[in-house]
Amino acid sequence: TNFEAGAVDSSDVANLVDTRDTPAFFSDGTNTALRLDSQVRFDSTPDFYDNREFSFLLDLKLLGGGSGWQIASFPGTFQINGSTSTLGWTLETVDPAGQKVASSDVVRDLNLNDGAWHKIAVTFSGSAGSAQLYLDGALVSEITGLDGHAQYGLISKKITLGASPTSALNGIVDNVQFLAGAV
Repeated sequence: TNFEAGAVDSSDVANLVDTRDTPAFFSDGTNTALRLDSQVRFDSTPDFYDNREFSFLLDLKLLGGGSGWQIASFPGTFQINGSTSTLGWTLETVDPAGQKVASSDVVRDLNLNDGAWHKIAVTFSGSAGSAQLYLDGALVSEITGLDGHAQYGLISKKITLGASPTSALNGIVDNVQFLAGAV
């Protein structure tokens, strides 16, 4: 989803469905982006579920301090959290025996509050047995020993961007993508 013209969907499998508050848009002179001082959720379809490979990408720019906020979440798949100097992530998979497995890691000593745009990507490959977290094109964390698939379950799930129950993200996002395959 690119936010140049507001909350415009560029996918036929994800649609903006609701927000905690009215979405606010912010122009930094280069991009018009979605301000995440509230929560924005996107519908998904079964195309998102039970994938052995996927990639999730977004551009993030912080507008100030803060800590302990959620950047993105897709129940049964992944969650990305952060602060001005850390990125934490959790990946959920289902192993061949049907057991849910959660794996997580935290990357510290980052400078995310430098006024610049940052590209964040999570990739998962069940066939390779690994998942990666990238920041600005550089691998910053890897989880190995995975087997199975992600996006388990048959119920409708929503991809959520923004606030956690305890803290709002003081930043903006743009170019949100969920792709089939690990890029």
